[in-house]
Amino acid sequence: MPLPEGTMIDGDLSNWSVPMILKRMGKGAAILLILAFLGCATTGKATHALLARDDTTMTNAQLQTYFRQLNDQIANEEREASGGGFRLGSAKPENAPLPPRVKVLQTRRNRVWAELRKRGLMP
Repeated sequence: MPLPEGTMIDGDLSNWSVPMILKRMGKGAAILLILAFLGCATTGKATHALLARDDTTMTNAQLQTYFRQLNDQIANEEREASGGGFRLGSAKPENAPLPPRVKVLQTRRNRVWAELRKRGLMP
């Protein structure tokens, strides 16, 4: 599809609006773009919800489940940070630093692991 008259490819794109860009992308690409943004938002909300939980008052079974959920969320965050998912744009290099929330999740997981071990639930 040709670009509108006067559009600069490597210059100012201020004359482009979001609806115009989505229209030019086509329905399929626009849906993928929206799903990618929703996936990022969902991952952040899931992390926040996990970190908001109080692991000090959990039963043994709840603590074991919480440990697995933390592991799963760390894997999701790492996959997202490494350019996983829809791979829109360029993938990030393997040695790219992890977002701070991954470090917080790892710290919480380590604390939960120590509590599980203290309770005799981990080898």
